[in-house]
Amino acid sequence: VKNLTVHCTDQGKLSGMEFHKTRMWNEASRAALMNYLSQIDAKDTIIHSHCYYGMLSSSIIDAAISSGIPTLITMHDYGIACPQRNFFHYGENKICHRKPLSLSCICTNCTSGSMRSKIPMIAVSMAQRHRARVAERVDFVAFVSEFSQEILSPFLNSNARQFLVQNPVDVTQTPRATNESNSEFVFIGRMVAEKAPVQVALAAREAGVKALFIGDGPEREEVLRVNPDAECTGWLDAAGVHERLSKARAFVMPSIWYECSPLSTIEAQAHGLPVIVADTNASREAVENGATGLIYNGGNLEQLIDAMVKLRDNATVRQMSETTYERFWSSPPSMDRHLDRLEEVYREISAK
Repeated sequence: VKNLTVHCTDQGKLSGMEFHKTRMWNEASRAALMNYLSQIDAKDTIIHSHCYYGMLSSSIIDAAISSGIPTLITMHDYGIACPQRNFFHYGENKICHRKPLSLSCICTNCTSGSMRSKIPMIAVSMAQRHRARVAERVDFVAFVSEFSQEILSPFLNSNARQFLVQNPVDVTQTPRATNESNSEFVFIGRMVAEKAPVQVALAAREAGVKALFIGDGPEREEVLRVNPDAECTGWLDAAGVHERLSKARAFVMPSIWYECSPLSTIEAQAHGLPVIVADTNASREAVENGATGLIYNGGNLEQLIDAMVKLRDNATVRQMSETTYERFWSSPPSMDRHLDRLEEVYREISAK
């Protein structure tokens, strides 16, 4: 790619304690970044970081901010505050409201594994908060949804400049699907407890509608147990996903954790699909209740059943589908639109 230079620190083979130490503080990556920054024109530079919680660690953010060069971080998850990066308690199967890194947080096993698996998460989060001090030092932050911005803002310093930069979706316009003539209520994603696929299966059975699951995961067997008539395709490529969406009646986004920006919802809307969405994830931003879909209280099975029953009505589905399709394609979240917004943000930061 023109004007793109990639610097690799060759750390992909680390394992064991060395791996965990590097996740907590990666001095090699920090040194490499500092060396690079010393060779460039700082007056014409913005540092933009996306996902650094893995091998890069918060050490690179420390280096970036310490350089004095404007540093922008895009928040794709909640890792700047929550050790597990999602504010979700897997044992309780619900959103966690404990104060991050409080004694209650540290002593609670919120992970899907043993308490031992949480120790590295706490160490990484501690280094980020107390050594790199990212949340209190970062001056520029981009959010992928207003939903995640509302949740994370209280954890940032009050002077941080905040921007909304929504993720792009790569879809090609095709004629609106005649959703009102179709039967399938579609779920897409990992079939795990926090995404509530079993609840979708139960609701579809009770509402007397057909459920289609695109994806796979540990909840697949339970989905088929509670609803033997459900179809589980496994993972499909992009073309396969869009083919099934074009033949569907509605889309269901039931996640009971704070998903920041579920792209599958946007892809479904490109086909004009009405969306049934839980209010516990950011897809609720993309839906006008009663106009382009239905919003229900996340985890409430009765409300989900009721929403599916309402979308058994052909006239309702057609009206919602036409509205959804028209609104989506009047201003699609394309890559060009995403880049235009990003350039706008860069100009605002440079002007300070």
